[in-house]
Amino acid sequence: MQSIQYNLSITPESFGISPVPSIIARFSGLCLEGIGEYHTYPSYFTHRSGLDSHLLLYTFSGTGLLCYHQREYTLLPGHIFWIDCMEDHDYRNRGDGIWSFLYLHFNGAMAPYFYEQYAEHDCPVILTDRDSSIVHTLSALLALARMPLSRYDILMQRHLVDLLTDMIMAQDSSLNRESIPSYIRQCADYMQQNLASPICLDDLAKQFSISKYHMAKQFKRYIGTPPHEYLINLRITKAKELLKCTDQSVADIAELVGVHHVNHFINLFQNREKMTPLAYRKKWAQSTL
Repeated sequence: MQSIQYNLSITPESFGISPVPSIIARFSGLCLEGIGEYHTYPSYFTHRSGLDSHLLLYTFSGTGLLCYHQREYTLLPGHIFWIDCMEDHDYRNRGDGIWSFLYLHFNGAMAPYFYEQYAEHDCPVILTDRDSSIVHTLSALLALARMPLSRYDILMQRHLVDLLTDMIMAQDSSLNRESIPSYIRQCADYMQQNLASPICLDDLAKQFSISKYHMAKQFKRYIGTPPHEYLINLRITKAKELLKCTDQSVADIAELVGVHHVNHFINLFQNREKMTPLAYRKKWAQSTL
């Protein structure tokens, strides 16, 4: 159930647009629900939860405050946040003057997937500049919403995908391979080089002298998936190569990639590829590429 309290204390030049999405837009991956530019007085605030929507908000002048997941974030020019509006959140003018921002509400089947990637680092706010691709895409979305063009839905989809991808990559930019702790790199490398051997988190934790719970959390933070899932993906990737390039039996391939029960291997493969190993081999046997 949605809960909301607010004081919509905005200047006359503020505006918001709520496009009426087409049937295609409603059932496609991403759908724009609202976009606008607000110039707010000091008494402005929104406190809400239970809204099935995602919100991006870019501050371009003044000072705001976001409260989300029991943390407070000061919003200065150049700050942009992305939150899930089902969660309890509060954003407001923090200064004595005008706080100006551009906002965008969106949803769709792909929205939770993109947000899961963004939320991995547990910080909704990033810093960008006026010349960034993020700001340019926000401006393009705003212009398109104000004057829809031919192929509006396709253009809107493209801009939304570009925007969310840039948000995720901007947050990831500080987490390049050089910044990954050495034990995380070594753990990933060890799994790649020994995927045919029995590997468990307890053994990895002992090998690198670290708590297995801390290792699992940090591994997911830097690599993007938990260690167990990472190892399974390595094994399935290798199995696909062997299915395509050799005539070895499924049982032999299961052994070669470290899954010593063929039925378990078939289940793992089918859960990820939506087909059995033999069906996968048959599919690619008909291709020359």
